[in-house]
Amino acid sequence: MIYNDIYKYLLSHVSSKEFDICLYLVANQDWLGNVVIDYEDIAQACNTTIRYAKQVIRKLSSQQKDVLPDERRKPFIKPAPKFGENVYKLNLGLSKLEYVKGNAKYTKKFKFLYTQEFQSLSIAAKKLLLVAAFGMSSNQSATQRIKFKTFIGRNSGVRAMTKQRIYSAIEEINQAMNIVQTSVAYKLKQPYVEFIFDADVSQEFLSAEAEYELVKLIAFENGSDLYLTADYYSAILKTGKGFFNSLFKEIKAKKAFDHFEKLSAGLKSLYVESLNVLFQEFNKSKNEQTPEALSALLRGIILNKLTDYVASLSSEESARLQLAQNYMAAKDTFFKNNLDLLYDNFRKMKEEAAEIRKQIEVVNSITQQDRKTKLDNLKELIGKRNKVLQDLTSKNSTSHTIRNNLKIFNTEIERVLDNLNESISRSIDKTLSLLNVKSGEDRWEQLNRHLQHMSSLKLLSDREAKLIRNSLWDNSAIHLPGTSQIKIKSPKQQFAVNDENLDFEYPF
Repeated sequence: MIYNDIYKYLLSHVSSKEFDICLYLVANQDWLGNVVIDYEDIAQACNTTIRYAKQVIRKLSSQQKDVLPDERRKPFIKPAPKFGENVYKLNLGLSKLEYVKGNAKYTKKFKFLYTQEFQSLSIAAKKLLLVAAFGMSSNQSATQRIKFKTFIGRNSGVRAMTKQRIYSAIEEINQAMNIVQTSVAYKLKQPYVEFIFDADVSQEFLSAEAEYELVKLIAFENGSDLYLTADYYSAILKTGKGFFNSLFKEIKAKKAFDHFEKLSAGLKSLYVESLNVLFQEFNKSKNEQTPEALSALLRGIILNKLTDYVASLSSEESARLQLAQNYMAAKDTFFKNNLDLLYDNFRKMKEEAAEIRKQIEVVNSITQQDRKTKLDNLKELIGKRNKVLQDLTSKNSTSHTIRNNLKIFNTEIERVLDNLNESISRSIDKTLSLLNVKSGEDRWEQLNRHLQHMSSLKLLSDREAKLIRNSLWDNSAIHLPGTSQIKIKSPKQQFAVNDENLDFEYPF
């Protein structure tokens, strides 16, 4: 999207070609607002030279004049070295952390804004069309009428626009653009610029290309691209975007804004690693994989790597807590004039450990969201299964008919049950591997933290999962309406699939 602050920036003080390059950067950003700067690609896409593209990028990444309002004084982009070489982050544009649905003004990235015809226009003509596009996104109408005073005057926000330039821009647009007719209309003696767009223009806009290109590149590097259709790419992107949206959601919920850059860089790296593993696995059984199966496989890979990421963060936290303990243990051996430095180091280690703990909580919450989705899916499947069972029973169907109809549901329920404990099994492996760490007390510190992490997973216990499995072919196992319980033959044998209050049992 072209959000309100970018819109104001483009209307204020950019040249015609800078306008095009800014739109290029908006179109090529990834889910995190990062864009890889390729000067040759910018020059080709914006019909300019590589030398001028470099000059514009330098300008856009520099502090602007102090006389401008705050939102237009910030650099348009800034280097983001944590995400790779030649990567810049858009400094303007409403981020996922700020977005509130229904409360954000924006225009879609309409395709006509990226055509050679549009790029050939003067800056005045481009500004007129951008304002019209903003209106089209807001009211969904192909006809836009905008008062002259919107473009003229100190309070308009549109730099260096006059009536004569508006008339010249209207003529220029009519000569160059075949998707819109522009003229001057009057209402109550007020002059308006009238835009009448072709009916399909409002439905033609760019989608997020950067992440799509990334997936295609990794598929190409792994030799998987020849076997993937658009449905596969769509399923992969949907899964990946879900995890990033979870990150944004949890950072907002836990007010961990200071950790956004580190966690987003970590998740991005983890996502790229997961894609490589995904396509390597895909190559082993490419003929058997459906888009849905590939999506599920990617989800499992990402969850496993998130577990590894939490383990590495826990190690960082433990190391800092151990250092803090060492500083305090050494206080009696320090000279008095060095105690202030020792206490400063102690406080620094404790603060850093607390910051890492915040990051761990965010990542754990991402996996919790996925587990909640799985548990909800399990309850939904059990509900459907029992509805079929009740319908068939009420019709006095034969046991053979009942069994055949339940087979599909039961197979899917068992698959979900199998997946529920994947993350915890991996956590157990990680924890047991710590028993070989030769670091004295630090080993037990790390071991304790991993056990705490595992106990927070709140998955179905083995007892509950086993009871579900055993009841699947039992005709008397009926889901109790309005609850999360399944009633087995004996009234004593009941359990609840409860997202928040499941008993956790160590499976060893």
